[in-house]
Amino acid sequence: MKLETAMRIRRTLLLGFVASAAMFLYSTLQYQSVWKLKIDDYAGGPSSGFKLFLANVFLATLSAFICAAAGTFLSKRYNLPGEGDPEGLPRLWRLYLSAGLIAMPLGYFMHDRIFLVGTAVHGWPSIIPDSFTGAGAQILHGVFFKEVVFRFGMLTLFAGLFRGNRNWWAVGGTAAFMAGMSMKELSFAGHAVGYDLITLSTFGWALIINAALGAVYIKKGLWPAMALRACIDIRYFIYLF
Repeated sequence: MKLETAMRIRRTLLLGFVASAAMFLYSTLQYQSVWKLKIDDYAGGPSSGFKLFLANVFLATLSAFICAAAGTFLSKRYNLPGEGDPEGLPRLWRLYLSAGLIAMPLGYFMHDRIFLVGTAVHGWPSIIPDSFTGAGAQILHGVFFKEVVFRFGMLTLFAGLFRGNRNWWAVGGTAAFMAGMSMKELSFAGHAVGYDLITLSTFGWALIINAALGAVYIKKGLWPAMALRACIDIRYFIYLF
């Protein structure tokens, strides 16, 4: 086995493990505090609900390793920067922090406020974390699991689908997919998805944020996308004060 291939396998396993660990921490906390009653009711009982939870964790873990491998082995082939240069992050931290500060009020009014009010007024599950542990887990989940799976993996595969340096199509495809997935989150919370302001606002926020993260990934790489995600998601700590 060539040394370069061995190094790529090692990076794949490391990224897959870190992404899976972040996902498992977040999912366990959410299952205990938010998802359990919903999942148990959907599955037909606590025993079936727990099995369904474990099945979802297994599939998420599998997707983390598959996407880590896709990004590690295919990103350069599709004219993407791969992991990027982590040593260049200190030069960009002011830019990413500024972008995060700009995104905070946008995220609050387009997404977070909807769920905060829904929880307080309509009894929705508390998707927005209400503890430092929960906020930390949500940030780690976003930075490591979501960026590895949806940027490093999915966007890379989309770039292979849209050949010929048409990476912006891959950014748009990934953003549209994630915006569609946000409808599942909204429906799970208890809102009837339709052509209303809440649905359009939630969809729009997911589209904007994933397009921005995708743009950073195709230009700078995975580590800068992770850094930007961390600067955006830091708002979850601010909500606790």
